[in-house]
Amino acid sequence: MRRALMSCLFVLPLLGGCNDATKGDAVRQNYDNQADQIDRQADAQPTPQAKKIYQDRANAFREEGKDREKGLEGKTPSSGPDAGAH
Repeated sequence: MRRALMSCLFVLPLLGGCNDATKGDAVRQNYDNQADQIDRQADAQPTPQAKKIYQDRANAFREEGKDREKGLEGKTPSSGPDAGAH
């Protein structure tokens, strides 16, 4: 059993090239999962205003995840509303 476990520890890094997922992908997926959870909370809200607040928060999480992913991959994050002002 221990020998099989040790073999797996040596083989797994070699398989890393098979999946092109990056650290940025993992970070973005984490933010997307949190946003999905907030969306589920939005569905449980009693008023349209409350649902909108939760949905906006979920969207903000998704955007933050995209920006963090781009940052980790050396790309420029989203510009924001005043991108052309500089």
